[in-house]
Amino acid sequence: MTYFEAKVGVLVVALVGSGAAYAYGQAHADESDQKSAEAAGRVLKAAERYFEDSGSGWPTITSLRRDDYRESDVSGSDAWSR
Repeated sequence: MTYFEAKVGVLVVALVGSGAAYAYGQAHADESDQKSAEAAGRVLKAAERYFEDSGSGWPTITSLRRDDYRESDVSGSDAWSR
């Protein structure tokens, strides 16, 4: 194997590896986006139930949790824990 062939081989491996890493990262980001969207929908439904019952104002995440409107398995933060 020549020096040039070795360099080309290393370049190909690097490109394939970086492409795989990018694809994995995108798949994980899409999954996180989906989970955040589902959780947000569930929090919105809880807020709507709260509004229907109270007839005034919109609740905070804390008040939804305190008054048992929000399901316990729904996080108060997004998928990136912010």
